[in-house]
Amino acid sequence: VKDDLLVVDRLADAYEDSIRVFIIDNYFTLKRVRHQRDYTELVASNPLFPVIRVDKDAKLESWGVLVGTVTDYLKNKYETLYSL
Repeated sequence: VKDDLLVVDRLADAYEDSIRVFIIDNYFTLKRVRHQRDYTELVASNPLFPVIRVDKDAKLESWGVLVGTVTDYLKNKYETLYSL
């Protein structure tokens, strides 16, 4: 959800279908991993985002595993009150 905070555990082990934070060319991205024979695919949860194909020889750094999100409930509460 837009403006949510992500909770990322840098020490957690990745598990099947986990959402992970990767660093690619000094940029962070949040994706799931699909391993193919000659390459790896980084797949977004939103199908509108393109799949990122990473060759086996490329440097791909896993930065952490998404373990939760934090929504700013107080902000949402005040937005609702003021929009009435």
